[in-house]
Amino acid sequence: MWRSREHRASQWVPCSVKSPFPSSAAIALKFIAFDAATEWCSAALYLEGGVTHRALHAGQSHSEVLVPMIMALLAEAGVTLRQLDGLAY
Repeated sequence: MWRSREHRASQWVPCSVKSPFPSSAAIALKFIAFDAATEWCSAALYLEGGVTHRALHAGQSHSEVLVPMIMALLAEAGVTLRQLDGLAY
């Protein structure tokens, strides 16, 4: 089990996916989704038709990694919590 947040953050699995819809059909919403129902902790940011995703096998440490994971996604995209249109969980 990893003890430091810095090491844990380096274990996130990044993934970027482009929307299967034509750019004209892309919804202009910005939202973040997260899942902490299993041993895997994951978060995804939908922004301008694309999805950026992070996942980590967190065991029982979701409370330590979920918020930093979400904040890292937002920071990388240059988006603040107030700019989001929605939240999915």
